[in-house]
Amino acid sequence: MKRRHFIRTTSVSSIGFAAVSPFIDLFNTPKMESFKPLCVATWNFPNASQKAGKMLDQGASALDAVEQGVMVEEADIRNTTVGRGGAPDREGNVTLDACIMDPSGNAG
Repeated sequence: MKRRHFIRTTSVSSIGFAAVSPFIDLFNTPKMESFKPLCVATWNFPNASQKAGKMLDQGASALDAVEQGVMVEEADIRNTTVGRGGAPDREGNVTLDACIMDPSGNAG
């Protein structure tokens, strides 16, 4: 999609939303208690997503859930893209290369 077409399309959409937003009933929206946590992964790693989702259901923080989900895939020797089953680097070493950040901006 060309940049000008994208900008034109999103601008028109934004104007349409701004025109309709006063008519949206903000007082009858579902309460936060009725929402369930959701885990979404970039790749098809169902075991990691299930682990993280289960932790979220049990009230764990998102940070802890992500950490535990990543650990599931990194430990899976059948996964040849990340973790222990991953392809070695140019020196022949298999390295774990995940990064995570907490809400305060601390990363590791």
